[in-house]
Amino acid sequence: MILKQADLVRYQDSANACWVQDIERSRVIWANQAALKMLCADSFDALYARDITPHSEAARTRLASYFARVFAGQSVTTQWTSTYLSGPITFLAEVHGWMGPDGRRHLFFDARDIADSVCPEGLRMLEAARHSLVLFSLYALDGRLLERNAAFVREFDAVFESPGDRFLALFADDVEGERIRGAAITVGKWRGRSRIITPKGTRWHMLFVLSMLDPVDSERVLHVESFDINDQVESEQQAREAELLLQQIADEIPQPVAYLDTGRKFHFVNTTYCNWIGRSREGIIGKTVREVVGADLDAIWDEITPRILRGERFDYEREATYPERGKRWIRVDVVPHADAAGKIVGVFVFGYDVQALKIAESARKGTERPLELITDNLPVGISLQDGDYRIRFANLAMRRWFGLRPEAIIGRHISEVFGNVVFEETRSLGERARKGEIVQIRRRAELLGQARVVDITMAPFDDGENIRNGLIAVYADVTNRVEASEALNRARNTLTSHFANTPLAVIQVDANGAISQWTGRAADIFGWSDAEAEGRTIEELHLFDEEGRASFAREIGRLDTGAEDRFTVMWRNLRKDGGALHAEWFGSVLRQADKVVSYLMLVQDESARVS
Repeated sequence: MILKQADLVRYQDSANACWVQDIERSRVIWANQAALKMLCADSFDALYARDITPHSEAARTRLASYFARVFAGQSVTTQWTSTYLSGPITFLAEVHGWMGPDGRRHLFFDARDIADSVCPEGLRMLEAARHSLVLFSLYALDGRLLERNAAFVREFDAVFESPGDRFLALFADDVEGERIRGAAITVGKWRGRSRIITPKGTRWHMLFVLSMLDPVDSERVLHVESFDINDQVESEQQAREAELLLQQIADEIPQPVAYLDTGRKFHFVNTTYCNWIGRSREGIIGKTVREVVGADLDAIWDEITPRILRGERFDYEREATYPERGKRWIRVDVVPHADAAGKIVGVFVFGYDVQALKIAESARKGTERPLELITDNLPVGISLQDGDYRIRFANLAMRRWFGLRPEAIIGRHISEVFGNVVFEETRSLGERARKGEIVQIRRRAELLGQARVVDITMAPFDDGENIRNGLIAVYADVTNRVEASEALNRARNTLTSHFANTPLAVIQVDANGAISQWTGRAADIFGWSDAEAEGRTIEELHLFDEEGRASFAREIGRLDTGAEDRFTVMWRNLRKDGGALHAEWFGSVLRQADKVVSYLMLVQDESARVS
């Protein structure tokens, strides 16, 4: 409603405090007797001379919003608290427009004191929302912006209300914004992540949307609080991308690859591993060696686990039956994995089909002709030496690799074929093989004019007749496997580097509650080193007071039951030295086959912001 000079007469004796406010000059230019008393002025002249410039940006924004809305024909009712000489006064006012005789436009307030009917806690909460660093805004159900705090104004530079659905205009995706509004209206509240349009671009925010009854207009409104979590989400996405890259690289490796923790539980397998044993990835990850492969292999790991924990790298061979492959001999390379502190936390496992090698070994007492017929069809190079280090046999792959004709190799001494340097390097290994030991070495060699990595296996050979005290050597080109293994290690190191370099503390907790990962940022925030933290529980580190421990346990319980997939909570935490801090925890859970595998906590120190 727009009032004029003549309308002031009917408000002159009103019991309500009525006044006209020039918001450009921050002055009251007319008031009735009730306003003089409510605004604690000694006289009208003193009231008109008083500077009423708003002290906060939120207050200035609120007045500008009233001005725009009343002169657009909208009805405005507002409530606010101001402090005068007599103390804080809470007003409930109808706001109208007033057109002066000179044609200038002002605001007309028809207010009454409602301080006695307002809960002091409610007033404190309202003021806290207006001055909070969290972005706060209030919307009508049709999307009109009704209220916002100074932090919202600074972030979105929204001083005057724009036409249209301002609630929907927040979201990068209109469909998602409509879904969130519908969920808040239907259920009463909505909490989660969403992409918000800001002057800095589209960014991820954590949103809390509450459907509530406006105590002023008694209309249903949407209360929205949000804060920027874009850096955290990008860090999570980078970690996921690194994991996907690691999986893609490993799936291209033609040999089976797996990663297990020291409890023999699978954390990673490639496609080849799944195909070899005939089980899906979901049927392997999170399960133990006994559950996946059986008791026989688990017994082998009983023997090798002490060596793993000592950091020893080794291999073993076993014969097993595989779906669609039958009974095969395989060699398994076991490579321990240590964390930054040098503690063994897991093991890489690489498998190789050595059935061809076993066939060659079993045939060592045969004649050269049957041996040739068998080995010429194998993808490995094989040579047979007698007791005088003269080559008695070389299969087709061996001759092709080194570009040798049969007449140029058969009967010649090793030093004549490969040179004295190679002969002297391998002589001691050959002597060990002649005594019955299976000797394996890896070296670089030139095959078909290219530098390659070759695994050489030497075993004793004695047919009891023509060849006595000899040895058989098998050459396997493992260049592709070595390169793939190095790529796999680089990818995993990249993933570890992402966690180490994120500005958030990364804490990973296994299903039993023990800390399995504790980054340097976690050590900076809480004062516990990774060596002190890993293997212990959150409770053992006393990161929470009694109330915080109970709250943390409830959130973990909700993850365990599947009620929530993640949580975001601000807690008061304790450092190792007993000092207090405020930190925001972003928790999520990893499940395999409906069982909890681990929890990932990203923690940000918010002490400065809370202060």
